[in-house]
Amino acid sequence: EDRLTFREDFGMEIEDAFQHVDPTPVASASLAQVYKARTHAGETVAVKIQQRPVARFLWIDLATIELYYSLLSYLIPGLRFAWLARETRRHMSDELDFREEARNADKAREMLSPEFAAHELQIPRVHAPLSSARVLTQEWCDGVRVDDKAGLKAIGADARAIAARIQRVFGRMIFVHGFVHCDPHPGNILVGKDGRVILIDHGVYRTLADDVRLTWCQLWLGLIRNDMGEMRAATAALGVDPELTKFFSLVLALVPAKVVEDVHGTSTSSVVRGGGGSGGS
Repeated sequence: EDRLTFREDFGMEIEDAFQHVDPTPVASASLAQVYKARTHAGETVAVKIQQRPVARFLWIDLATIELYYSLLSYLIPGLRFAWLARETRRHMSDELDFREEARNADKAREMLSPEFAAHELQIPRVHAPLSSARVLTQEWCDGVRVDDKAGLKAIGADARAIAARIQRVFGRMIFVHGFVHCDPHPGNILVGKDGRVILIDHGVYRTLADDVRLTWCQLWLGLIRNDMGEMRAATAALGVDPELTKFFSLVLALVPAKVVEDVHGTSTSSVVRGGGGSGGS
């Protein structure tokens, strides 16, 4: 089916478009499969092809998700989950159009390249002539997943330096540029042999308005200072019931604490007792 998708989008067989294509996918998920290939110019590339059944089952998946969020809104009214259903619908639509991912990758690279050297951050280049709404061809990037402790140790990576760089990359996205990669799970953040951070899968980005970014700053400052009044004001401004401020701040504190636990083997409870706020700074 992937061969058919490529033929429909480019009017040629995939074997004619590339010098070589490995027939076995190097990655496979419900949305797409990724193949390693070599262009006629000799460059190694990653070819991402959308799975054909995706569009058929999209609306069923969306209806299920919206029902789930409606149930959560009923059980926990203060969290106002309705926006999550709208955002999920928008998110899935974005991911189905690989042209959007190509535009996001190009914009992010242009935005961040003046701030990070080539050995610090890499965002794969898009091969536009070999990309479409359902096919995305990008330069191949070798790296290990950021949560692969054994792999990071094997390449001699400095985990603390990498964590600091990732924090700086996303800090610049959120607080300076307001153009944010919204799917930064460990599978989308790789580390190269030279220690560079490789950011992949740019299908979902969001542009944050200035007032949202300022409010997010206020929330984190309140958390770090343990200022409940500031946190309540920021929580309300973000559309969350102020009565849930403690719950909201606990979630923000536990996420970085869990990262510390995963990397250093420290229990989450001891991290929180020892001052989770400093972890958020």
